[in-house]
Amino acid sequence: MSAESSVPDVLNQLERLNQLLDEQVRWTSAQSFSGSDEAGGVDVTLDGQLKLVGLEIEDGLLRLGAEAVEQRINQALLNARTSAADGISSQQTQFMDSLFDVTREMAQSVDAQLAKAEQMGLLPNQPD
Repeated sequence: MSAESSVPDVLNQLERLNQLLDEQVRWTSAQSFSGSDEAGGVDVTLDGQLKLVGLEIEDGLLRLGAEAVEQRINQALLNARTSAADGISSQQTQFMDSLFDVTREMAQSVDAQLAKAEQMGLLPNQPD
């Protein structure tokens, strides 16, 4: 940014920051992650906030007993969370990179405006 940067530049960057945050919220809301146990008898679905939104247990599986079904559900949940971690990590990296770019541009704009104000004698003298 040059010293000619102005308040509209900072406002545009704030708007871009707001858009990034909105995009992140939309992305999280739209995601779902699935996982199954090794035998494929249990399927779970997690939303973008890792809340359980779906559980399917194969017919007849409950005859194996509560402990066996619990283990299979936990295995399916673990697989879904592993899948989610990969997707979320990638998205968070992209989001943080974009966030860094916008905040860096904002800082450059503000620094340019402060330098311009200092050159014009608009800032009070700072004690040493």
